[in-house]
Amino acid sequence: DPLVRMNLAVLLGKVKDEKICIEPLQKLADFDGDWRVRVNALKALSNYDLNGKNEIVRTFKRSFLAGNTNLAVTALSTFGNTGLKKDDANKTSKEIFDLLEKIAVNRNNEYEWQLQAEAVTSLAKLEGKDALALINSVNYSQPLLQAQLLTALGLTGSPEASHTLLGYIDSNKPLLYRAALEGMSELSKKNPDDSKIAEAAYNASINALKINDVAVVATAA
Repeated sequence: DPLVRMNLAVLLGKVKDEKICIEPLQKLADFDGDWRVRVNALKALSNYDLNGKNEIVRTFKRSFLAGNTNLAVTALSTFGNTGLKKDDANKTSKEIFDLLEKIAVNRNNEYEWQLQAEAVTSLAKLEGKDALALINSVNYSQPLLQAQLLTALGLTGSPEASHTLLGYIDSNKPLLYRAALEGMSELSKKNPDDSKIAEAAYNASINALKINDVAVVATAA
């Protein structure tokens, strides 16, 4: 029963016993016939320390290119939680980060925007300030993609991102307004000792409470 395997994957992710859980989770992620089970297995695998576990990293890499969009989106988004770093001395690590960056830039529109958005977010989480230049080079043509990129700017923790984010505090564009607020909030968390960023984030949230848009107000609150 797929529901049993789905819940088993969740359970193995919570147990966090590598000797018992890693191998069955990898098998579920790679070979299960139900994409929902594979999604849960990938989420569970992202809870483990994957440094040095090249076979698991390859599982994520293969899943980035899965024909099922739900599976590919999950692989890209959860990979950002693994804490892995790009290591030029590790061929497997370098290859997956190169692919992640290729999807994030999406220069020839080869990938769906949903995949691009998750790739950018994961890079922001994993590479921090080093991801700022890459994010700034991405084409912002799709509004929902643009919104996720704004939040990703904050996740980089780069103080330079505040200039871009504050430029989208605009009541005429509530989707981007909300994303910019989220970005400023993340940026403030990443820079707890930077009073200028903290003040800018606070003022942006206070001003947003006056906006006639429920989503913007809820984000600011």
